[in-house]
Amino acid sequence: MAKSRSKKKESYRDRWLREHPRICIYISYDEKVVLDEIAESKKMSFKDIILDAIHNIKKYYDTGYDHGWRDAFNLFLEDPHAFYSELKYLFPNANVDDVALFTVPCSICGKPMVFTHKDSDWAKEVRPTLHQAFSNWYHVCCKEVEEGKKKPCVHLPGGFK
Repeated sequence: MAKSRSKKKESYRDRWLREHPRICIYISYDEKVVLDEIAESKKMSFKDIILDAIHNIKKYYDTGYDHGWRDAFNLFLEDPHAFYSELKYLFPNANVDDVALFTVPCSICGKPMVFTHKDSDWAKEVRPTLHQAFSNWYHVCCKEVEEGKKKPCVHLPGGFK
């Protein structure tokens, strides 16, 4: 019967190399001169300069990301029509007309129930229920086009069919 070999234990050096991958970059002579100047003026090593830059980039990225979400949310709250137009502009290939966020107070506790296009029962239950509940609602200009009081509007550019 053959004796099973035990795995060789990973050395400290091998583990350190695995946890600290080497990154090699090539820069131009002019970029190296700039890096030397920065290192000398800040009394930092190249590694410390690059790590500092990475931390700053992450900080600015996170800040920008947070501001972007906040700005989008504020636009949604302040001017939902502009928000919707912006969605259509930014995502021309997406079917933005199917994007939905709808709240209704609970008939028992009064707190909002939130419905979105991502709900599993949106297509089968929620959307048809909303269409039924709002079946008598319309854009004023669409009603005027239907009655022949107005030429085509932005919602019915081809007129009433």
